[in-house]
Amino acid sequence: FFKQKTAYEIRNCDWSSDVCSSDLAHVIGNCGLDAPPTPKVARMRERVGRLVGEALPVALGELEELCRGHREGDPLGSACVHTERYGTRSSALLALSDEEGRRSFRFANGAPCETGYDDFTPLLHELARGARHAEGEIVARKVS
Repeated sequence: FFKQKTAYEIRNCDWSSDVCSSDLAHVIGNCGLDAPPTPKVARMRERVGRLVGEALPVALGELEELCRGHREGDPLGSACVHTERYGTRSSALLALSDEEGRRSFRFANGAPCETGYDDFTPLLHELARGARHAEGEIVARKVS
């Protein structure tokens, strides 16, 4: 059983770009992308929005702490959920940019309050360099 909880994305962009919206911080919850935000998602969006403009290492550190967070008396309102029936199984943080030094992919293979984030940023760099594979080709590689 796998349950994805919430994804957070922070991106910086050139304000003159046609493809970049003014909405720089994104929080994606468990409901449809066009659904109105739940109170939890709205609260997380507000907290993530405060990180826009921070240096990438600072923002990612703050996002890690946010994802580890628990709300006293409200386990379902927490970023990291622990209940009898289900809970947070993993956590991923993704920062995308055209600049190699401003990309990051961190993954916690377990509840982030109990599991550290591993850095998979080299995978992003490999993708950005245009690693191409033939259609139907099976590609696997050990990353740790």
